[in-house]
Amino acid sequence: MKLPLNLTRREWALLGLALLFATVVRGLYYREAAAQPSFAFPASDAAYHQYWGRALATGDWTPPAGQPDPEIRTTPYFRPPGYPFFLAVIYRLFGVSPGAPRVAQMLLGLVNVALAFLLGRKLYGTATGFLFALFMGGYWSFPFFEAELLEPALLAPLTLLLLLVLTSWLEQPHPWKAAAAGLCVGAYALVRPTILLFPLLIPLWVAWRWWRHPEQRRQALLFLVLFWFVTGVALLPAALRNLRVAGDRVLVSSNGGVNLLVGNNPEANGLFNEPAEVRPFRSSFEWPDIVRRLEERVGRPLRHSEASRHLSERAVEHIRRDPVRTLRLIGRKALLFWGPIEIGNNKEDHYERVHSPLLRTLPGNFATALSLGLIGLALHARRRGNAISSMANEVALPALLLVLAIFLAHLPFFVAGRFRVPVLPVLGLFAAA
Repeated sequence: MKLPLNLTRREWALLGLALLFATVVRGLYYREAAAQPSFAFPASDAAYHQYWGRALATGDWTPPAGQPDPEIRTTPYFRPPGYPFFLAVIYRLFGVSPGAPRVAQMLLGLVNVALAFLLGRKLYGTATGFLFALFMGGYWSFPFFEAELLEPALLAPLTLLLLLVLTSWLEQPHPWKAAAAGLCVGAYALVRPTILLFPLLIPLWVAWRWWRHPEQRRQALLFLVLFWFVTGVALLPAALRNLRVAGDRVLVSSNGGVNLLVGNNPEANGLFNEPAEVRPFRSSFEWPDIVRRLEERVGRPLRHSEASRHLSERAVEHIRRDPVRTLRLIGRKALLFWGPIEIGNNKEDHYERVHSPLLRTLPGNFATALSLGLIGLALHARRRGNAISSMANEVALPALLLVLAIFLAHLPFFVAGRFRVPVLPVLGLFAAA
């Protein structure tokens, strides 16, 4: 992909200033994070990721003290494998230390700043690129999650890369660019499979281009075919591994059923809480024990895909039993997703920010980003034509479809602040514009 690196001296200076700002923010927050007990001893999903990545890098699969064996080597992936394999690469290259993955993720944060500058500049001009880069460098969620052993640190750069690849394809359609877009989505799905709703929505964009640009119908159709094909191919390693190791047909991970039950049970409130049917469920380490309890209940051995399907059926039963409550719950999840409160999952994100000397001084919150993003989108729609580049008009629809896919894909499950981090780059782009 030909990146727009033909920058003027002024633009290089602005990019350097944004990178310097982002570096200072991350350096200061790294010092804060390193002083917390969770830096060396993470909990919940972060602990599971740390264990999995370290075991892949060292070959030592001894579970942490007080935790059952999650049986990762002999069962289908319970959680998506993308992020633990990223950790394994970092641990293999730089040693198993608490700091190595955080430094790597903060360096990815600097890459985000550069990608944001290039994308904003290409679509709306230098000023937008600079503001967008400052947003990616200084919005509090980015350094916060870069210091956690959680997947948002990978999802923000994948979002920006996808938008840059789509922009490049629009500049000059080429099959390898369509394949690169599919690879971005496939890599994203190995980190968080809910993104697979996006390939189901992308035909809307292709159809829109088909209508607006009849002369490019062949390129649009070829894009769609290659995009879908490469997205599917990217998922094959996980699916084949699950089939080879466990003889189980699990595409990426088997946690869909239990997450659906968390979001749809008599005690569900839109957040994560343990459903009675699987309690206790304090961490991913306990999934094999949950499967064994389900086997006792149904009176026969269960593959992990069957256990997940059983829990999905229980969730569907709850939905059918009280559809009115389900609709209200979906509305509540929608409000929680877009609302101003930062909902914790592994940590209490809101209070982590409040009690951080650095994060609480960084300007802005989700409500600000959403409000400015909506205003920017409204101005974009109003100024279409000569005042807005044709490239920005073309990229706006797939960017919005990406946000819609991320939002809709979480409504059946539950809401947490980290689930909406990938929409922040799109909001930041329109806000900067």
